[in-house]
Amino acid sequence: MRAARERRFLADAAHELRTPLTLMTSELDWAAHRRRTPEQMSEVIESMRTQVAWHGAGQRRECSAERGSGLQLATPLVALSRP
Repeated sequence: MRAARERRFLADAAHELRTPLTLMTSELDWAAHRRRTPEQMSEVIESMRTQVAWHGAGQRRECSAERGSGLQLATPLVALSRP
């Protein structure tokens, strides 16, 4: 039962990582596609910072809720987040 719960948690966490990573990759691709103004690049950088902070806080909350160590979850989450 516990193993199934852990697998479900890891699968959910991996999905939660894929979506924002895809969005951030698209935003970075847009920025790299052609020359951008300094203001546009600042907007992209600020957007990345905001997304990383928001998703990082969410992941920490989920890890705490599961009473798991972030270090114990890091390797499987990274592996699962890869296409």
